[in-house]
Amino acid sequence: MALTYRQNLVILMSKWDSSEESSSKTKYHMVWHGDPCQEHNELITCVCALPLAAPQTHRSSHSVPDWTCIALGFSSGALRFYTEKGDLLFSEVLEEGPVVSIKCQTVSPSRYSGHPELTEELHVTYRTVVCSVYGFVLGNTLRACRNQLARVQANCSDTIVAPPLSLHKWNLPDQDNMLDCAVGLPQCPSAFSHLHIASVCGGFGTWYRPSPPQSSLVVAAGNKPFVGFHYIVEGSNAPVLTDVVKAVGTKLKSALNQAVPSWFLGGRKPNPPPEKEKVIIEPAEPMSCRFGLCDLWRQGTSVTMSPHRNLCVVSDSLGRVTLIDNSTGLALRMWKGYRDAQCGWLTAEEEQSKGRKRLALFLVIYAPKKGIVEVWAMQQGPRIATFTASKNGRLFYIGHGLLGVSSVGNRNPNRSATPCVFVDECGVLTEISIPFHCALSDKNSKRARDIHLVRKLRQLLKTGDGEQTADSVTTLCRELQTHTVRAQALDLLTSSRRVAANTLLEVVEGFLHTLECVGLEAFSVLHSHTISQHSLSVRSVWLPTRSFYD
Repeated sequence: MALTYRQNLVILMSKWDSSEESSSKTKYHMVWHGDPCQEHNELITCVCALPLAAPQTHRSSHSVPDWTCIALGFSSGALRFYTEKGDLLFSEVLEEGPVVSIKCQTVSPSRYSGHPELTEELHVTYRTVVCSVYGFVLGNTLRACRNQLARVQANCSDTIVAPPLSLHKWNLPDQDNMLDCAVGLPQCPSAFSHLHIASVCGGFGTWYRPSPPQSSLVVAAGNKPFVGFHYIVEGSNAPVLTDVVKAVGTKLKSALNQAVPSWFLGGRKPNPPPEKEKVIIEPAEPMSCRFGLCDLWRQGTSVTMSPHRNLCVVSDSLGRVTLIDNSTGLALRMWKGYRDAQCGWLTAEEEQSKGRKRLALFLVIYAPKKGIVEVWAMQQGPRIATFTASKNGRLFYIGHGLLGVSSVGNRNPNRSATPCVFVDECGVLTEISIPFHCALSDKNSKRARDIHLVRKLRQLLKTGDGEQTADSVTTLCRELQTHTVRAQALDLLTSSRRVAANTLLEVVEGFLHTLECVGLEAFSVLHSHTISQHSLSVRSVWLPTRSFYD
């Protein structure tokens, strides 16, 4: 974990503390802290942790990072990479101006046919420019610089020579005051959509390509429009003539100042102070804003892309959170009253062994003004849960997995093990996870209804007492419909000291009668488990006083 504030950087590492008496045995210890700024009045503007996998690692649910690189963006426009101990690997200046955000995209297979596979990329956002660094080249560069750093620390080498990065640069001239952006999936429209876009953008007599070209999409948040969809057709990477002239003029001027004496050009100072060598910035390709959501009074503040890049959620300055379809640019849903909202995404797979598993998508919204964290089912689903939280906390969304994982021969998704983590003002980290059955309604999911009944049963055992509690326990257990939840309820009853022996016996007999009605096969499988649980529970059951029953 890396935390930054202005000119300070703190790197923390988690460790397991077995001597801790509380349930939270994982603690974060400070590994390094200091000032990584190298220029005067330079500030840290953004940070991103990049977990790198070991070479020739395939996607697996048990993969752990080999080491973690810390990427920092500065107000001077510099992008610097550090090790876990705060050692500088290399620095690059991709564009003039402060770095707005750094986001990582890792390899992930396409879930549906026709959808492109996500590639490894690092997206660096400036005020008007978006830089997309190829992740494969970046991973090799980081490993090479780390090996050279080890040689320098062992006095076997003098300097670190970083290989050049390979990247795409896009300019967004139609977006005012861009505060955040996200790169979507490559768009390949159908033949009808291709002709429709060409007609709308160029008119009736416009020239169009015979086949639909693939284009890159960038969703930007700011002003005029507050959400803009910017496209560029792949293959049209010819630089703008004005940018070429500006770059040539800059190089010519610097060469002229070095060759011609200063007194010849009218300078009065014979020995001027040496100026800092200006980095040559490559020109960016301009993107066109095809459409967007326009509102003069609204300013987009953040864009959070879903794991499959088909949806995004945008928070604005008026306290709204808008769910947007990236392919059509339509606002599907809007939540009001969430000022300064922080958003994240969660996915959950169906618990079944046969067939293709269904995937549920959830949206997590943290409202600091209200002090709550809400979980909503997508796209038009209800609110699943609401948690009270600190008003001074922070919701961290880690939407990327391991960098440098091989995509050959494995179809497992490369995601973070903890995509949504909430940190309160006391430094306590809380992981947010939602099971799959929460996405199903009570009418269509027996398991969701039974889970709700088990929650009521657990609450009843904590607070209830007397004959009324025994009757309520029996009634709730009769309403259960799934075998797995019945086993959970039976384990809950046997571990509780508030359940009498006759109540437990009545519940077990009810379960056995239900199994006999369901079928002989289910009865033979679960009868032995139920009888063993019942025999163990009768021996360790707590007998209540005589006032519990006459």
